[in-house]
Amino acid sequence: MMSNGDLISVIMSTYNDGEYLKEALQSVLWQTYKNIELILIDDASTDNTEKIVESIDNPRIRYYKNAKRQGLTKNLNKALDLVEGEYIARMDSDDVSFPSRLEKQVCLFETHPEIGLVGAGIQEFGQRSNTWIPSEDNEELKANLIFNTALPHPTFFFKREIVDKGFRYDEQFRYSQDYDFLFRVSQKYVISCVPEVLLNYRI
Repeated sequence: MMSNGDLISVIMSTYNDGEYLKEALQSVLWQTYKNIELILIDDASTDNTEKIVESIDNPRIRYYKNAKRQGLTKNLNKALDLVEGEYIARMDSDDVSFPSRLEKQVCLFETHPEIGLVGAGIQEFGQRSNTWIPSEDNEELKANLIFNTALPHPTFFFKREIVDKGFRYDEQFRYSQDYDFLFRVSQKYVISCVPEVLLNYRI
């Protein structure tokens, strides 16, 4: 079990996901890699989201609530402005990360320092039950981007230096902001994937 090492900032946006939020938050807090902060942007939820966060009462959660709806893309950029970690991990507020997710992703960076962004495999659950495990190969992933996004957005894990060099989500995109972000990053950095399922993705 890894407990020390570089700080990982997990960024999450939520809106009225109270039914699923506690499980999502706990899946981050219970990671085998312990040196994390969780930046949660509440997009003016009207359900019990705030009470759920208060009930968990964990100092690693940094909770911010918008006065009015901003949308996912703006919320992700707001979170990027707040991160303090050397690595940044994405996750949605209705998904569940496996306990070893962050440890396995940071280990890939440590063994392959040329990589700028990695993803991981996902298992869909809910209305579908498909499994998606992307390729590990940089060139194959970049080729896949011609047709579709090559890595699942909730599994993105990338170096802080990407943000420091000006990469952010393009707020012109209300949807597919992950596709655009990954495409631009792939033009400057090696991208890869941990070739196993590390996240349950709710449909």
